[in-house]
Amino acid sequence: MWQTEADTVVGSDKIGYRQGIFIDHHNTLFIADVYNFRIVKQEYDSTNVTVVIDGLDCPTDLVIDKKGTMFIAKKESLIRWSKGLRNRTVLRSS
Repeated sequence: MWQTEADTVVGSDKIGYRQGIFIDHHNTLFIADVYNFRIVKQEYDSTNVTVVIDGLDCPTDLVIDKKGTMFIAKKESLIRWSKGLRNRTVLRSS
């Protein structure tokens, strides 16, 4: 059963326009911030929002695999960003 009250964990003062979200096995919340062209994260029990990847063209969704590789859907393409690397790989583009 859902709780009748909820807490805001990330407000509009920190995120422009939230589209996709992902929660990893550490309960870290990742958010695709479409209008600020970035992926941000908020660790469990923290109020700090950290920019993970900046300069993306309208990221709309994301998933992260067990190795920490992030797959990001943006506009009409899909990119793979391996943990610890500065470069991305475009998997699909139209």
